[in-house]
Formats: sequence, structure tokens, C-alpha cells
Amino acid sequence: MPRVSNMLIFLAYAILSVAAALGASEVWALDQNLSVVAGALTFLVGMQIHSVIIRVQDHAALEDEVVTLQRGNLTLAHELEILRQELTQKDSELEEALVKRSQRIVAEVRVLESLMKQLTDGLERKARMAALEAVEEAERANQSGDAGAISKLINSIENSLSDLEPGQAREMRDTVLDALSEEELLEVIRTALNENLVDLYLQPIVGIPERDVAFYEALTRLRSQSGEMILPAQYLHIAGQAGLMSVIDNLLLFRCVQLVRRIAEQKASISIVCNISLSSVQDQDFFPHFLDFMENNADLCRNLIFEFTQNAFESFGAVERDYINRLSEMGFRMSLDGITHLDLDLPDLRKCNFRFLKIKSDLLVNTLNAPGGEAHLAEFQALAGQYTLELVVERIEEQKVLDRIQSLKIGLGQGFMFGEPRPMEEVEARIQSENAPATLLAGGADVDPDQPKLTYHRK
Repeated sequence: MPRVSNMLIFLAYAILSVAAALGASEVWALDQNLSVVAGALTFLVGMQIHSVIIRVQDHAALEDEVVTLQRGNLTLAHELEILRQELTQKDSELEEALVKRSQRIVAEVRVLESLMKQLTDGLERKARMAALEAVEEAERANQSGDAGAISKLINSIENSLSDLEPGQAREMRDTVLDALSEEELLEVIRTALNENLVDLYLQPIVGIPERDVAFYEALTRLRSQSGEMILPAQYLHIAGQAGLMSVIDNLLLFRCVQLVRRIAEQKASISIVCNISLSSVQDQDFFPHFLDFMENNADLCRNLIFEFTQNAFESFGAVERDYINRLSEMGFRMSLDGITHLDLDLPDLRKCNFRFLKIKSDLLVNTLNAPGGEAHLAEFQALAGQYTLELVVERIEEQKVLDRIQSLKIGLGQGFMFGEPRPMEEVEARIQSENAPATLLAGGADVDPDQPKLTYHRK
């Protein structure tokens, strides 16, 4: 008990003992000595009772602490068991990685041989002979398993490429992947993921006509070990069939979260659209963990917008709808991409917290050119506005298309006219150089005047 309570109880016992002494003297007519003894006995009995009560309370508190410690031990034992299982899984993954390493070497040789075929046209005789010798060395290395010879082959190819003009070398690098089979390209994709050869690019989505940046769309680019860029058009289909899209989406999301938090430390703000594939949503191993991760980062709900294609959204079943509802309850907004027609269930989209509809410029122009197209589009805009769904026109690459969009009073646009995808590091450096708390305006002699102004809207 608190010290003050003990003192009050002590005073109460003292008063009670005095009252007992006086009562013994007055009521029972005892002499003074016996009255004092009666009062003292009353005081001692009260103190004994109080001592017993305190010991009972201390014993109960000790039992509660023991139970708490037992629960803590059980929790610690459970966590240790989870850690042991994770270590066992890591050991298995390491063994599997070692087995696959030799397979990746073979795939790399095939990629390099394909590169040699592209190099043979237009090279000087010296470069061709060096390349052919390198291929022969690679074949011998493949047969003998000599990884050092393969490294020499790579160096030989780089020397051959140095004899070309930069544009020729880039073109040959970009086209080498087209010569690969799906199986070979899949191995290149796996290697890019295993070696973390994944780059994050950001393309601005701007307000029209001011060209202020409303938010960015995050895009992933994979690289082969020899430097070729693997674009989404090349890897989406193959990676989806191989079940690798959840890995790519996970990398994309994690880097976006890191970027938002780093920029927040600079007292600035950025909003990013993150694409999530249908296969990732349907991945029962990946998406529940994804939801847990986002729940732990729910404070970023104003900075991250999750984008799904129209085909994916229309394919969602009850489980996938429940996933989207959980994201919505956390406060995250959604965007619909890959729209092929305007016959959309707008109330259903708004119910799932979709806030943006991304329409390709050619679909918009074709709708306008169709009979009654302008009236149909105006009706669609008005209905979308009723459900607080904002239109975003993407792939704006011509001024005449932009003029028609401005006449429709559409507020957001995306395309090469406003800025091409840039590496994450470049965009981050530009934002940090401004280092303003709310509005980041581009300026200075080193800023491209045709680039959109960095003004971030909290929509």
C-alpha cells in the first residue's frame, strides 16, 4: 500500500485503541491500568490484522509476476522456434541457390553467344575475330565448368563493344534479349532478381495545364548481368507465368516505402502510384504478408496509391475483394489502369476506394471521334465526378492530343510530353535539392524548363 494509506490506517488503529481504553474505563468501570491494557490489545490486534492483509496482497502480486514471467518465457520459446524454422529455410534456400548457380552460368553463356551473333554485323575484322575466339573459349569453359574463362569472354565482348559507336553498342545490347527463348529469358530474369539487378524509375503525373507534379508512378526495370535493360513488355508475361511477379511487386513496394520515408526526413512529401499485378493479389503466400506490411506502414496512406488493371479488378473473387477492402480500411487509395472501355461499374469502384481512372490517350481520342462520343464522354466525366473518381489521361505524346484533353477539363495527365521515367535516385536528388516542407518548385539554371514543376498535392 502507499505510505500515506498506511499512516492513515495506523492513525485509525490508534484512535480505535484510545476509544477502546476509554470505553473500558467508562462502560465496564475498569481501573486505569486495565483500560490502558485493553486499548493496547485493541491496537495490537488491529495491527496484526493489517499485517495479514498486506502479506496476502504481496503474495497475490508475486503470483501475478510469476504468471507474467511464465507467459514471457512461452513467448520467447515460440519466437526461438520461429527463428529456428527460418534458419532451416535459409539453409535450404542456400543449397538450392548453389545448385542453380551452375545453371545460371550456362544461361549466361547462351546470352553472350546471342550477343556475339548481333555483333558480327558491322564490326571491324579485328573485333569479329576477337569475339569468335571468345565464343570458342566460352564453349570450352561451358564444357569444363571453368567460370574464369567465362569472365574472360565477358571482357572480350566489352572490348568488342568499345570499337563501336555508342548508339550501335546500345542498339545491339537492347536487341540481344529478343533473340532468346522464353526459357533463356526466364533464367536471365531470375538472375536479375537474385542479384538485385532491379532499378526503380519514376514518371510524373502532372496537373493540366499547370504541369505541377501531382504524384509519380513507380516503374521497375530489370537488368541482365551484362547490362541489357529488361523492360516490362519483355518480362511481365514470362515472370507472371513463372510466379515471380510477387517478388518484383515486393521489391517495388519496399523501395517506394523507403523513398517516401527518406524524403519525409527532408521535410518534403511525395506521392507514388505502385502497380500490383493480378498474380500477386492471388498469391496466398505473398499478399497476406503484404497486407501485414502495409498495416505497419499505414501512416503512409496519403503517400502510396495502389494501382490494378481493369482486367485484374474484374477478375477479383471474394478473397481478393476482401484484400482490397482491408487496404481501403487502412486509408490507402486505389487507381484503375489498363482501361479498355468506359462501361465501368463506378459505384463498385468507389466502394473499394478507387479514386483515379487512368485512360490511354488513344482510347479517349477514339471515343471523341465516335458518333456521339463527346456527349458520351461528358456524361462519363460527370458521373465519375459524382463518385469522386478523377480521370488521368496517360501516354500523352502529341500537342494536338494535349489540346483536346485541355478542352475536356481533365485535370491530370501522364506521358513523355511531361517527363519520361527517371531513375529513383535522380528524382530523389532533385526533390532533396529543393528541400521545402510543402511546395517544391523547380528552379535554377540546371533545371530543364520543359520538365514539370515539383509541386506535390495532398489529394
